[in-house]
Amino acid sequence: MTGREERAQVKYFSRIKRFPNQIVEIMAADRPIFKAPGWEPVERSGSSTVSNKRDTKQNNQDPTGASVVRSIRRARAKVREIALANNFTMFVTLTLDGAKIDRYDPAAIVKKLSTWADNQVRRRGLRYVLVPEHHKDGAVHFHGFLSWPDGAGFIDSGTIQAPGAKKPRRPRSQRQRDEWLAAGGHPVYNVPSWPFGFSTAIPVYGDYLAAVNYCCKYIGKEMDAPQGEGQGCDPAAFLGGKIGGRWYYSGGKLDKPLVEYADLGVRDVAAMAGGYAFDIAEAGLSMALYRGRQPEGHQSTGDQVRTGEAGETVVELPQGHQSHVGQFHGGGR
Repeated sequence: MTGREERAQVKYFSRIKRFPNQIVEIMAADRPIFKAPGWEPVERSGSSTVSNKRDTKQNNQDPTGASVVRSIRRARAKVREIALANNFTMFVTLTLDGAKIDRYDPAAIVKKLSTWADNQVRRRGLRYVLVPEHHKDGAVHFHGFLSWPDGAGFIDSGTIQAPGAKKPRRPRSQRQRDEWLAAGGHPVYNVPSWPFGFSTAIPVYGDYLAAVNYCCKYIGKEMDAPQGEGQGCDPAAFLGGKIGGRWYYSGGKLDKPLVEYADLGVRDVAAMAGGYAFDIAEAGLSMALYRGRQPEGHQSTGDQVRTGEAGETVVELPQGHQSHVGQFHGGGR
């Protein structure tokens, strides 16, 4: 067996993903299931929209709808990963004007969105991840993150989102604007290049991880899985949540997290503050997940877990451990 073949067979008990803002995600299983990329097909993303075609095929063949629940989980995980790895600064809502486009025609909407996004990616360096959602009347709109180089692509709308207010308001004077901002309000921006309706963009403030999770909740929101992992539900109803055939749309030169592999156990990860264990019955797996912040100054060198001085969870690899890190780092901007 060649060295390449031997490496291709190596699997690990845990996978560690490192993101900007000192955020880490650690997933562990009760048997080695994590294989380093390079030895199996990997999903690629570029200037055009991306999706998981495997989900659609499996969903159409699944009489219980359970695979759709897994599809929702994968989509949420992917959107979360994209958002965490790219450190977006603006959370956006893009709506559609019925005078410019049929707000109820997913195919027409997706075609227009793709054309606009691809143009912005090629000409202006847009990076984005957008999640479609239905209004109560069935019209489509989008939530997500947009980013242009040097912060271009946004203009101040002149309105302020005050704490506790349902909608942005326009101050009557500069003095009132300053008062609202001093009281914790945030300026609201528009996306002038969005030609099909209205737009709002609010700077991401506070806990970035919480903002990302807020965006992820829109995936499958209209069909949150019932108890029993989708058993007894109508899969057609679940599939209806894919607007334009996809849970999300993304593109541009998106960064990826730094990925490491180690042999942390399920108990180790579940014991972290904020970590938890869960079972995947259909796969016969017990797993654990931790997602949180990594203290500054930490150096990744091992496969042990300890608690930092302020109570934060710290991942450490003991000396001599061969953690495959550098070759799995996603491309930069």
